[in-house]
Amino acid sequence: LASLLVLKSFERIAKNNIDSNSTAKINFTQKFDSRTWFLTTIYAVFAMLCKETGITILGVYMTFYLFRYGRLPPPLPIISTCLILLTRILSFGNPTFQTQDSPASFNENIATRFLSYSWISTKALFLIQLCPFPLSYDYSYGSIPLVEGPFDVRNVVSLAFFCLMVLILAKNLQERNWLTVFSFLLLTITFLPSSHFFIRVGFVIAERNLYLPSIGFCLLVIIGWSRIWNYCSSNNSNLLIKIIFLSSSLISLLVFYAISMKRSYLWSNKALLFKHDLEFNGNNAKLHYNFANLAKDYEKLEIAQKHFQAAIDLHPTYHS
Repeated sequence: LASLLVLKSFERIAKNNIDSNSTAKINFTQKFDSRTWFLTTIYAVFAMLCKETGITILGVYMTFYLFRYGRLPPPLPIISTCLILLTRILSFGNPTFQTQDSPASFNENIATRFLSYSWISTKALFLIQLCPFPLSYDYSYGSIPLVEGPFDVRNVVSLAFFCLMVLILAKNLQERNWLTVFSFLLLTITFLPSSHFFIRVGFVIAERNLYLPSIGFCLLVIIGWSRIWNYCSSNNSNLLIKIIFLSSSLISLLVFYAISMKRSYLWSNKALLFKHDLEFNGNNAKLHYNFANLAKDYEKLEIAQKHFQAAIDLHPTYHS
């Protein structure tokens, strides 16, 4: 619901910036007027009431405004964002988390925390969205081992990912590809509260917090696909190349559709979800504990005992 409200706010901005020569191109030539800022703020408030990360859309708009027009946005969104965040903090306070919820956040070594956060962000923003298999409804209790040194091979992937992000942003700012810049900001800024870098959160990776970033990721994929297709069309590419490109695009779309449908089906049934995720994330004590409780409810006591014991073996001090 928060994602739908964010899309609704984007629709308001997009309508004011459609290129008259092409109904499919958003050029961001029009500055955001007071009415636009007011409506986007209202949408952001309701989005935050649905999910806290909904407030980040104002951060996306303000950062984009700074990049696009070279000046700070009007006071309204800045003041609104501060008031909303202050209200949120005063109303709900700071929740308390346990070490096993997010092991990296409680690690005393600053380098380990930084390297682990970098790997978690890379995995969530890039690897899971590019290759969403296997997935797990919970990544706590050491499901993702800490990156404890500079020679861990995962650091290479993290470094490559962040370098790629910087290059994409710099290149598109230079070429003034504003829709790409906006999509990039939507991908990254909406993920910041879940990145662990700024605030402590009670999870490692959560699928529910990838809805908003995935909107930006999908926009980037669409923009990339359009550029490749336009290149093929403008350069009179061989018909076979076009067929291969369209066929591979269709196959990719069908594969990701199948993965999405399967994941949605698993989420509709606890037993299937718990059993499936245990197959790929068997080192998570919480998954064993949840599956054991479910088996106990169905009076399958031997299975329950087996997974209760597995949870204790993996995490001797486990409690719930």
